[in-house]
Amino acid sequence: MLLGVGLAVLLPKKLERMMLSDKGLVGNAILDAAIIIIITGAGGAFGKVLQNSGIAAVVGQSLTNTPLGILLPFVIAAGIKTAQGSSTVAIITTAGLMAPLL
Repeated sequence: MLLGVGLAVLLPKKLERMMLSDKGLVGNAILDAAIIIIITGAGGAFGKVLQNSGIAAVVGQSLTNTPLGILLPFVIAAGIKTAQGSSTVAIITTAGLMAPLL
């Protein structure tokens, strides 16, 4: 992200202080990127909390006899997406839950 900001500063012919503010081009791009990074980090933290709480082992033991096979991560991700609403968090959380099962 820092490299992208550096390149964005070099793009305009004349760099003005206004471009770096939250209403300027560069500042607005940083704010948009920061939201995505925060959501992804929160999803990773949530997945790690679930993994450390032991829920991954419980899910693994309860779903070992189900014939879902490769569809299991998709079913879990769909459930988390339905409950929470964020696709990014659902994907990262499901990856954290599935890692011990592999």
